[in-house]
Amino acid sequence: MDYISYIKYYKMVRHTITAVLFLCCSICIVKGQENAGKGIKFFEGSWQELLKAAGQQHKLIFVDMYTDWCAPCKSMEKVVFPDSVVGGKYNPLFLSYRLDAEKEEGPEIAKQFNVRGFPTYLYLNSSGDLIYRSGNYMEAARFNHLADQAVRSSADSNTLGKMEAAYKQGNREPAFLQAYITRLSGLDLD
Repeated sequence: MDYISYIKYYKMVRHTITAVLFLCCSICIVKGQENAGKGIKFFEGSWQELLKAAGQQHKLIFVDMYTDWCAPCKSMEKVVFPDSVVGGKYNPLFLSYRLDAEKEEGPEIAKQFNVRGFPTYLYLNSSGDLIYRSGNYMEAARFNHLADQAVRSSADSNTLGKMEAAYKQGNREPAFLQAYITRLSGLDLD
């Protein structure tokens, strides 16, 4: 192959590679746009507005308690929450809410639910009663499993809210107290 033929061949290969890379990048961008917004949709508004909306929509509530400095929190935000499979599980079942545990309403809510580590995931009924909790970084499949566990826990007719009301009304039967303490302990509450 002479020098001129080599230069023509090199230019043709370079243009072909450039065209293929451009096509691949275009496909990735289009796929990314198709999946954009298919992850968990988080409620925008205050805590009280969230509770009101959950009651009106008869939905459970998922709360992601995070902090700005938490590396696992950032990984969940970038990897798991945008996942379309996770969004497909959470969006129909829950009103989802992200709450920085160190800003605005966050410290009060974190104290109310005894949040000590991050991320912490709180699952509440529409009345705002805690029904399930978990935490830490996890893969999408395991995170979706938490949603299933929370839904099963919500089906329990003896919710924490009902138990708290019974306790405040003076129920001190030993069997009830044992069940109440067990429920509080299982949810990592005082």
